[in-house]
Amino acid sequence: MKKFNSTVLLVLCFFSLLSPSFCDENLENALSTMKGIPQDVIQFYEQTNNEPIWFFQGTLTKYGFIAIDVLKNAAIDGLNPSDYEDAIQVANQPENWVEAEILFTKKVLEYIDHLRAGRIDPKRISNDIKFSSPKIHPVELLIEAIYDKEEPGEKLYHLSPSLAPYAKLKGVLSKYRKLAKKIKEWPTLDTVKPLKLGDTGPAVRTLREILILYGDLDKDQDDSPEFDKELDQALRQFQKRHTLEPDGIVKGKTKDFLNQSIDDLIRKVSINMERLRWLPENLGDKFILVNVAGYQVQAYEKDDVQLTIPAIVGRPSRRTPLFYAPVKNIIINPSWGVPYNILVHDKIPKIINDPDYVRRSGFTVTDDSGVVIDPDEADWENEGSHYHLRQSPGPHNALGRLKITIENPYTIYMHGTPEEKLFKKVARAFSSGCIRLQAPVKLAAWILNDEDKWSEENLHNAIKRGGTQTLLPDQQISVYFTYQTVWVGEDGLVYVSDDPYRIDNKMEKVLNPKL
Repeated sequence: MKKFNSTVLLVLCFFSLLSPSFCDENLENALSTMKGIPQDVIQFYEQTNNEPIWFFQGTLTKYGFIAIDVLKNAAIDGLNPSDYEDAIQVANQPENWVEAEILFTKKVLEYIDHLRAGRIDPKRISNDIKFSSPKIHPVELLIEAIYDKEEPGEKLYHLSPSLAPYAKLKGVLSKYRKLAKKIKEWPTLDTVKPLKLGDTGPAVRTLREILILYGDLDKDQDDSPEFDKELDQALRQFQKRHTLEPDGIVKGKTKDFLNQSIDDLIRKVSINMERLRWLPENLGDKFILVNVAGYQVQAYEKDDVQLTIPAIVGRPSRRTPLFYAPVKNIIINPSWGVPYNILVHDKIPKIINDPDYVRRSGFTVTDDSGVVIDPDEADWENEGSHYHLRQSPGPHNALGRLKITIENPYTIYMHGTPEEKLFKKVARAFSSGCIRLQAPVKLAAWILNDEDKWSEENLHNAIKRGGTQTLLPDQQISVYFTYQTVWVGEDGLVYVSDDPYRIDNKMEKVLNPKL
């Protein structure tokens, strides 16, 4: 690592009629004698030859002013400036500049760690989160920012994660904060009666006001007390953005979302920015994001979304875990070996009530030794948990006609489904944990990236011909399972999830325990 160039500080020391090493000696002595100094702070000063960065004789340097500005404005990234307040408060205490210098470094490094890896360990939130925040090196990032030859120190303003969804949420956060400042009293609907097309009255005016503030209704439509077609369309868009069935009626969850305060939304955006920090710094040139809370899968090439595919995710009682792993292969016309948990809790009760279900659904039954069992002679009530079910390929298969295997120990993969009707729902937490895709062939063709051999048309033809085939991608593409309850769609609209696993509330309590 390069050493910090301290010419400016040495010149200042010289003209102060002090020994040029005065600053170094005081700081070096403090670093060697003070107790409880974090190891990364010591590592930082090893890289600067124990030279002070933020203060000179109790006066803030250029870097000190930048650091204060960055820490004071930590809220623009959804962080809490009060976490760094003690460093800001000592800025004007020249008699304790050495302690202030060390405290500043501690807080700036803490800020970088919060910004790039998150304030909390993901595993504190849920057992279904199978990864920890990525290991970063705040000392290296800080040294690089200070040592930058073109704009020394300015990189401290540009340390946010580079992931495109994060940048979009940062923009949403800024927009909502400005809205909160502009509107002193946020409008709320207190009507008990549901509102719908054709209704009139003051509550309709309030509804108009809310939809105009969120951008679902044109601001020129704010005078009429009548629930007209324009208001109906705006409400349906609002409902769609909030993963609600767009029925055009204000009641239940629709009313709850309409009455959600702007401050609550600001906190919700901040929580989602925190979750994006849990992902690795480098996701790869091509990667797949599975937004479990958003019921969608997106294929990325660098910062560009190539595909967005509606998905069905695990229901709350059988949650889809959050992890990341590479794609292993793609299977055309897969068979399906029923997992033990699904066999015991789903299939056996169904078979007992409907004995013909096994044959009708194309299952083969075997015992623990692999011997095929006649389903009509099987003792499902007493021996069912020792049987094994495998469903033959075909249109009836639970995996549909295509499976995308992911390398992981949780038996999670992406696949098609014969239950296409479920995609008509807006909120789609219906599976036993795996991801069902509305358009699996589109995603498979994107992964394979071979238009001549494995275009969408060729994949469809292979499916029609029958027979099981296993295809290997020619490059590593990782799949990242995220949980975003707020995101920006390709249409530029802000979408809000119904939070099927109730993770937001738990994170809110951890991040903001005083609320």
